[in-house]
Amino acid sequence: MIETEEVLNSLNITTNYKGYKIIVQAVDIMFDSEGKNLTAQAIYHQLADANSISPSSAERNISTAIVRAWSVAPQKFEKVLGGKEASAPKTAEFLRLVYEKVKRMRG
Repeated sequence: MIETEEVLNSLNITTNYKGYKIIVQAVDIMFDSEGKNLTAQAIYHQLADANSISPSSAERNISTAIVRAWSVAPQKFEKVLGGKEASAPKTAEFLRLVYEKVKRMRG
């Protein structure tokens, strides 16, 4: 969890976004279900259940945080997550990139 928060903060995604907490939870779900090959939709459903919201709200909250942070500092995404994108990553791709970054941080 701490590593995920460090990654998000380095991307200018802070706790003032509803998506912040949801992204942290999503990455935790991904670690808890390693090897189970969960789809993004399954993760959104788990997030929805945990936060009493709809799966589409969970995805939208994550997406909003990504797009706003990208619009302020897209170069941070390249520096922190690698790769060079012409636009903000889609929600599922972003979660995968954060998951992989945290996994590398944990060793």
